[in-house]
Amino acid sequence: MRTHYKYNFDTKEDIPMGKVIRTSKLFDREYVDRELQKSEVTDKLTRTFLHVDHFVHGLTWVVDRWDIIPNLLNISGTANLTHYMFLSACAQHLGVDVPERSKKLLKDVTPRPIRGGLNVNLAEDLGVPLYSAYDGVKLL
Repeated sequence: MRTHYKYNFDTKEDIPMGKVIRTSKLFDREYVDRELQKSEVTDKLTRTFLHVDHFVHGLTWVVDRWDIIPNLLNISGTANLTHYMFLSACAQHLGVDVPERSKKLLKDVTPRPIRGGLNVNLAEDLGVPLYSAYDGVKLL
């Protein structure tokens, strides 16, 4: 999955500096297919999953209004879900089986805070188009 995108500017002076746009867990069909192949999925970690197309939509909106954007902005999904909850929704949409639920952290999971995800209240207040993971599942 591609998580870095370039925005074209005419000159070096046009390049905006000093702002950070953060996101939580981006997903696309390739990511979901890979995750659904696993034998177990943790039900312990939560994230604010966001389809990559929705992130690009929000990021484009932000770049078009760069002057009003604060130095730090979160663009992420609006629903905080466990990996199991997220993959269950994906599996139901795709008509496939869900991996077994695990209450433990699995070996291949990079150490992260148990309650992850990002607060998108500021983005919402600014009018950034935001979506839930469930909106993104419909794009699979």
